[in-house]
Amino acid sequence: MHVIGTDKVRFLALAKNGSTSLRSILKKNPKVIKGWYTTDKDANHKYRFNIKDFDKKNITFLFPLRNGITRQRSGLLQDLHGKYKSVQEVNELKKILANTFRNKKYFHSSSYWNTSFFKMFITKVLTKKRWTGANIVFFDIEYLSSPQLMEFCIELDPKWKGIQIPFENRSENTIFKRTILQLLKELASKKDSGISDWHDKSNWQEDNIDRLLKLIRESEFFKDFYVKQLL
Repeated sequence: MHVIGTDKVRFLALAKNGSTSLRSILKKNPKVIKGWYTTDKDANHKYRFNIKDFDKKNITFLFPLRNGITRQRSGLLQDLHGKYKSVQEVNELKKILANTFRNKKYFHSSSYWNTSFFKMFITKVLTKKRWTGANIVFFDIEYLSSPQLMEFCIELDPKWKGIQIPFENRSENTIFKRTILQLLKELASKKDSGISDWHDKSNWQEDNIDRLLKLIRESEFFKDFYVKQLL
């Protein structure tokens, strides 16, 4: 896990969870935005994250929430791209996909349950009657690049003024990944192929994370940045 932001306002960045967009502001604004690491230090994340920062009232941690199945889809697409991008023949790739997913539910291990932050949040924050540590704010990932979110950050720390989080999604933006989705669609349309519809939620193995996300969205730790448009 990486942490990206200022000393006062920081985003928790996980793979398949807006990390590409957050990494972008870190690279473009090195004099203002800092990068912390937990276990995976790199050229951009230079500072060791101190878990005790979660106990500091003057720090706000922001976490974008993403639907469990949507996050699995993104992770699985990325894995397929990494594993089979060297395959040149479309028919060969089609055979690989058919053999990989025949009579199986789709699944990817990228689950919030496996993150140290969620484990900490459940045991030390969500179960407490009164949390006295850092200001923890969850929000829907669709608002990651919204002006409402940035206004919120600026109110907490003026250093965020002039910074914009771009919308960057690499899950389906390559020809190879689009080809995978098209091939799976073709396979699923054939009777008795054993290949399930990628877009049907029931064809994915549930990790039950959405139950936890529902609790979070109903809690004091969730902020809705939706703005109703006036007619």
